[in-house]
Amino acid sequence: MAQPAWLNKYLRMKPEVTKVFDDLEQYHNWCRFNLEDYNPSNLYRENTNWGKFARHTGLIPRHYSNNKGRFNHNKPWRK
Repeated sequence: MAQPAWLNKYLRMKPEVTKVFDDLEQYHNWCRFNLEDYNPSNLYRENTNWGKFARHTGLIPRHYSNNKGRFNHNKPWRK
């Protein structure tokens, strides 16, 4: 029996959701091969193992880390 057209549109995976699941799968494989702790809630958090994975695979540049150098913290807020 054929399914209605609206049902196929409703159940389709959106590209954003597909990207999240693909990133989770890549992160899981990297953790398995490098013997790192895998925690899916760390996805897209840079100060975790996902940050190491992203720098290792080139998802984010190696020199980018927690906005270092973006703000000058030596200057006082008020003059």
